[in-house]
Amino acid sequence: MNRFRILTALLFAALLVSGALASCHAKTEKPMTSATEPFASGVTEAPTDAPQSTEKPQETTKKPQQTTKKPETTKKPQETETPEDANAPTVGLEFKLTEDGTGYAVSAGSATGKSRIVIPAEHHGKPVTEIAYNGFVRCSLKNIVIPDSITAIGSNAFEFCTELTEVTIPDSVTNPGWFTFVACRKLTSVTLPSGLTEITPGLFQDCSALKSITIPNTVTSIGEGAFSGCRALKELRIPQGVTLIMRGAIQYCDRLQTLVIPASVTNIRDYALRDCRNLKTVTYEGTVAQWNRIKKGGYNPGLGSGFWYEFWEGTVQCTDGTVVYPEA
Repeated sequence: MNRFRILTALLFAALLVSGALASCHAKTEKPMTSATEPFASGVTEAPTDAPQSTEKPQETTKKPQQTTKKPETTKKPQETETPEDANAPTVGLEFKLTEDGTGYAVSAGSATGKSRIVIPAEHHGKPVTEIAYNGFVRCSLKNIVIPDSITAIGSNAFEFCTELTEVTIPDSVTNPGWFTFVACRKLTSVTLPSGLTEITPGLFQDCSALKSITIPNTVTSIGEGAFSGCRALKELRIPQGVTLIMRGAIQYCDRLQTLVIPASVTNIRDYALRDCRNLKTVTYEGTVAQWNRIKKGGYNPGLGSGFWYEFWEGTVQCTDGTVVYPEA
């Protein structure tokens, strides 16, 4: 009996202990679940740390300012053009079929502001054969590349291209149009085609920076006003073969000091040398008798004719003697 009572008491005690442990375990689980509540509330309370978190967007907003410098690197290829790019046909040129439909005539189109113009030899499978009348008037170009396919240059093609400094006309062109380079006031270097037959009227009129030019020996006439107003021109040699110097061809060349006239010249028209105030010597490549036989128009100081004859002081040097003006 005593043992039974003892066992019963132990069993009862064990039940009490297990119950107590279960209740303690239940109580300890509640703080764990409640511990998650402050963590959850911490998420909503995150804006209290806003001063720290707002600094990050300020750092990220500075990055686009750094990326805006990237377009500057893209400009480098434009600043340093390769030779291939420099010689590529100019974009924006305008092309029109010629009257016979066998080729194209070119003009500036939308490329009027370009400083360098490169004309292609072909367009849509046909040759570019002409520079149109008034084709590049008042353009900003400084130099132009004309291909050998060009056979004709229209009148006034480069009129008032005041920034143009140099030009080479290919040998394929026999006679450029009238007044082609009128008032190209910075033009200093000109290469004429070897087969040129005429310095056309007004070709270099008012090209006030042109100091010298070589005329091919294929030329037979100097057109009216061809060098009129070339005020920087100091020396002009007219080649053998030229027979006619037209009216006003070399007038208003204030600085002209040396003029060479070949024996082939038979006619010098009115005003050919008007107001060439510094011309003191004319070299004539013929005899005095030939010089006297030349038909000379009026108002030509240095040629022994016209109103200025009696006021001009200078010499005409011939192969067999010298003619002095004014004559004694």
